[in-house]
Amino acid sequence: MRETYKQEGIVNGVKVDPDLVNKASQLQRIVEQLGPDVSYESLNRVRRVWDAKVAKAGGYAGQTLAEGSMVDAMREGANAIRSELAKDRPDIARLNSEYSLWSKVKQVVGDTMQRRAGQEGNLMPKLAGISQRREREGLKGRRQASGRIGIPSAPMTGQAVR
Repeated sequence: MRETYKQEGIVNGVKVDPDLVNKASQLQRIVEQLGPDVSYESLNRVRRVWDAKVAKAGGYAGQTLAEGSMVDAMREGANAIRSELAKDRPDIARLNSEYSLWSKVKQVVGDTMQRRAGQEGNLMPKLAGISQRREREGLKGRRQASGRIGIPSAPMTGQAVR
């Protein structure tokens, strides 16, 4: 875990955010228990477990996590492990970077589509109401006209004739 994260909760040697400091220390102890010769696979499993907790809380989907919470500390811990693992396997670091980029693109596109759907949602029912009213009035007018000249009435297709 980045020591700077833990230091955010300490001012002049005083724990001003004891939750943040304690949670970060707790996660550091977990990694220390794995020993100095922990395998890449084991450390990666720890990262995946912590990532899963963060993802479940919405931390990677734009949800704001309470600073100093255990999930926030896990996100920081997972990021620290990720950067340590990247030193050992730069090819995986590149793949993670690529994945991160496209994951963010997907999030932005999804958010944009939701906003557009919400904006269109208010307009479309109004337009549908206008269209239905015009169709009813148009059918009524044609029926009256067709009755005078003997032409059977036809339903509106909604297509313009040029």
